[in-house]
Amino acid sequence: MPLSAGTRVGPYEIQSALGAGGMGEVYKARDTRLDRTVAIKVLPARLAGDPQFRERFDREARAISALEDPHICALYDVGEQDGISFLVMQYLEGETLQERLAKGALPLDQALRTAIEIASALDKAHRAGIVHRDLKPGNIMLTKAGAKLLDFGLAKSMSSVVAGAGLSMLPTTPPNLTAQGALLGTFQYMAPEQLEGQEADARTDIFAFGAVLYEMLTGKKAFEGKSQASLIGAIMHAEPTPIATLKPLTPATLDRIVRTCLAKDPDERWQSARDLQRELRWVADGTARSETRRPLGWIPVVAGVLALVVGAGAAWLLKPAPQAAAQPLMEFEISPPEGTSFGPVGIRASAAVSPDGRQVVLVAGAKDGKRMLWLRPVASNSPRVLPGTENASAPFWSPDGRWVSFAAGGKLKRIGVDGGQPQFIADASIAGGTSNADGVTLFAGVGKPVYRVSAAGGTPAPVLDLDAARGELVQANPVFLPDGNHFLYISNSRETGVVFASLDGKTRRFLFALATSPVNYAPNPAGGAGWLLYTIFSDTGRLFARPFDPIRGEVTGAPVPIADSLPAGPAWSVSNNGVLMFRHYLPSKTQYTWFSRDGKQLGVVGESGALGRPRLSPDEKTVSFSRTSEGNANLWLLDLARNATTRVTFESGVDSTPVWSVDGRRLFYFSRRSNEFLLLERPANGIGAERIVIKGRPGATELPSAVSKDGHWLALSESGAGQVRLTLLSLDDGKSVPLTETTLTSDGSFSPDGRWLLYTLNVSGRAEVFVRTLPKEAGGPANAGKWQVSFSGGTQPIWRADGKEIFYLSPEDALMAVPVESGDNSFRPGTPAQLFQTRDASSFDVTADGQRFLVNQPLSDSWDTPITVMVNWTAALKR
Repeated sequence: MPLSAGTRVGPYEIQSALGAGGMGEVYKARDTRLDRTVAIKVLPARLAGDPQFRERFDREARAISALEDPHICALYDVGEQDGISFLVMQYLEGETLQERLAKGALPLDQALRTAIEIASALDKAHRAGIVHRDLKPGNIMLTKAGAKLLDFGLAKSMSSVVAGAGLSMLPTTPPNLTAQGALLGTFQYMAPEQLEGQEADARTDIFAFGAVLYEMLTGKKAFEGKSQASLIGAIMHAEPTPIATLKPLTPATLDRIVRTCLAKDPDERWQSARDLQRELRWVADGTARSETRRPLGWIPVVAGVLALVVGAGAAWLLKPAPQAAAQPLMEFEISPPEGTSFGPVGIRASAAVSPDGRQVVLVAGAKDGKRMLWLRPVASNSPRVLPGTENASAPFWSPDGRWVSFAAGGKLKRIGVDGGQPQFIADASIAGGTSNADGVTLFAGVGKPVYRVSAAGGTPAPVLDLDAARGELVQANPVFLPDGNHFLYISNSRETGVVFASLDGKTRRFLFALATSPVNYAPNPAGGAGWLLYTIFSDTGRLFARPFDPIRGEVTGAPVPIADSLPAGPAWSVSNNGVLMFRHYLPSKTQYTWFSRDGKQLGVVGESGALGRPRLSPDEKTVSFSRTSEGNANLWLLDLARNATTRVTFESGVDSTPVWSVDGRRLFYFSRRSNEFLLLERPANGIGAERIVIKGRPGATELPSAVSKDGHWLALSESGAGQVRLTLLSLDDGKSVPLTETTLTSDGSFSPDGRWLLYTLNVSGRAEVFVRTLPKEAGGPANAGKWQVSFSGGTQPIWRADGKEIFYLSPEDALMAVPVESGDNSFRPGTPAQLFQTRDASSFDVTADGQRFLVNQPLSDSWDTPITVMVNWTAALKR
C-alpha cells in the first residue's frame, strides 16, 4: 500500500509521492531532525523477502555509499521499519534528461557540459569498482548545480534488468511509462555484450554514454526499432546516422568521440571514462576558443601595474600588447590568506603560477598545521580554498591551466580549478612534477627513475632507468619543454647537473653542472629561445636565468642573476608570459617543544636556532642535538632540569646525528672535517678525547641512528654512489653487516627485546616504515621475516620502551602511533592512528612511556615570508 502524506518512516515524514514502479515507490519527505527535504526510496514488505530484489536494494545502498562526487546523487541514510526497507537520498530539483530531451536536442555547449559531468561521475564509479549498467536519460537529473547520475542498483542478470526497469531512484518518474516502454527504454542504451548476456564492465557504461550523448546532440535515439527484436538487431549490427548529417555544425571530433563510444567491440571503445572525459574537455575548450577567436588572434600579456597596493598585493592588468618585453619590470608581494601561513621556505613549494600568469595556487596552513591549496587571481586579493586538498604540497599546473596536480598522503592527485573534488592519479610521494598538453605527467620518486603516468590516472611506468653503473640518483623532478616531448631533470649520473632527455628515451644528454636546485624553463614572451631558471645556494641563494634553445637542447649564453636570497629548493615559479614568483630565504629557526599524546603543547625547552634531531638520554634527563651556526654544525647537550645548554664539539665542519650509548655515557656521531668523513665516538660529559670508529670514503656518510639494547651493535645509514643502505656495525670487533635492502633504507632502530629492527625503506618513491628480524650475523633467527608498519608514508620511526608501540612522522608531519604484538617468532603490527598534527615538524623523540613527545618544529616567524611577484621579469635581465 502506498504511503500517505504525514506517515513517519523512521525520522522522516512523507510529504508526497514522486513515482512508482515494479520494485517500489519514491517519496518526497522531510527529515525532522535536520529539517531538510529528502527523497526516500521504499522497498515494500512484499518484495523485501525476495532475495533477488533484496540483493539489488542492498547493492544500491552499498554502491552509492562508496561514491562521493558532485555529479552523483548522495545517499544520506538507510533503514528498516515495520518490514519496509528504505534508502534516504538527496532530493534533487530539476528535470530528468529524458524530460528535457522530449523538447529536442540540447545546445552544443550544454550537451558538452552535461556530458563532461556524467563522464566525471562514471569515472568515480568505475574507479570504485562499480559499473552502472543502466545509464540512460531517465537516470540523469539536470539541476542548477549540474547533472546528477542516479540509480546504481541494477543487477547483472538480464532478468534483473527487465524486472528493475520500472523504478530508478529518481525523485520523479514519468507517470505513464508502461512496462513495455521501460523495457525498450532500457534496451535502447544497452551494449551488444549486455544483450548477449556477457559480463558488463566499464566499457559497457561507455557504450550507453555514447548513446545518451548522441541523443543529447541530435534529439534522436542512436538505435530504434519497431519491436524488441528489431531494436536489438539495430544495436548489434547497425550504425546510427552520423551526427554531422543531422547537425552539420557539430564538431567532427565530437562525432568521432561518439562513434568510438558506440563501437560494437568493447576493445574498440574508449577504455576508461577518464580518457573520455579528457577528450570531451578538449572539444569543449576548442569550442569555447572558436567562439571568441578573432581573425588575427591575440595573446594576453602583461601591460602594467596599477599604482595601488592593497593588503597582500597589487592589482595589475592583462591586455593585448605588441611586445611584452617593452613593458617595465614591476614587483609586488602576495601574503598568505587570512588566518594561514606559508610553510617554511625551502621545505615545500609555496606557490605555483598558472601558465597564463593570471592565477596562482598557494600552499597555506592554518594555525593547527592543516595545509590546504588556495587559488587566487594574481590581480586581486580574493583567495578561495580548493576543497579536498588537505595536507597538499608541491602543486603544478596543467598546460591549459584547467588543472592543478599536487602531492598528498603519498598520492599524486589533481583538482579542477573550476570546482569538484580531487581526482587520484597514482600512488607516489613526490616533490613536484610536470604535465604536457597530451596528458602525460612526469615525476621522479626519491632514488627512483623518471616516471610517466597519464594525468587522468593510471600506473606509472619508467621513462628513463637510472644509470646503475654510475650510481645515478635523480636529484630534482623533471620539467617539460614546450614541445611536450623533451624534458629536463637534475641527475648525478656524471656529476650533479641538468640533463636534457626525451619521452621515447632516445635523447639523454648532460648539459651543465648544477647542484641542489631544481630547474625550469621560461619561454620568451617576445618570441624566440627562452631561459633556464635555477638557484645557486652557495652564491647567496641567487636566482639565475640562462639562455636556452629548447629545440636544439642547448644553452646559448651565460647565466644572468635575477634575484638574491632564495632557498635551494622549489620556492619559485614562472608563467609562459613573463610572470615570476618566488620567496626569499630566511635562516630556518626551530624550537624543541613538548607535546602530550593528544597534541596539547606542554612547553618549550632550550633556545631556538637551526637545531637538528633531538635525542633523549636513557635516563631522560638530557637531550643531545646538533646546532648549525655560521656554516658549522656542532654537538650540544640540553640539561632538561636546568633548561641549560652546553656545547660539546668546537671544530669547524659538521658534527651531527648524535646517538646515545645504552648506558648514556658516550655519544656516537657523524663528522665532516675538511675532506674527511668520519664516524666518531666521545664521552657524553665532554671529558676525554674523541675516537674514530669508521673513516669513510670521500663523499660518503655513515650516519648513526641507534645502538642495540645489549650495546653490541650500532645501526648506520650509509650513503654514497647514489644509494643509501642500512648497515649494522659491531661495536665489539668492527664487523659490518649490510642489510638485504640496499637502496634508500635508513632510520634503523632496535626493539627493546633485541629481536626486531625498525627502519624506513623507499617503496615506489616514498619512505615507508618496516620491521624485520635481525640478520643472522647479528643474532637473528634463521627464518627471516619483514612486515610493513606504515601504508601512507612514514619516517623516523621510534619504539616505545616496552616494545608495544611504534611512533613515526607521516608525510603530512602528523605524529602517528601503531600498536604491535610480538613473540619469539611472530610480529603483528596494528593499524596506524594519528595522535596529533604538528606544524611542519622536522624530527622528534618520545619518552619511555610514550606519553610525551619532544618535537623539533619551525618557529612561526619563519613562515611569514611573503611571495614576491615580478611582472615582466625579463626586464630584470637588463639591470
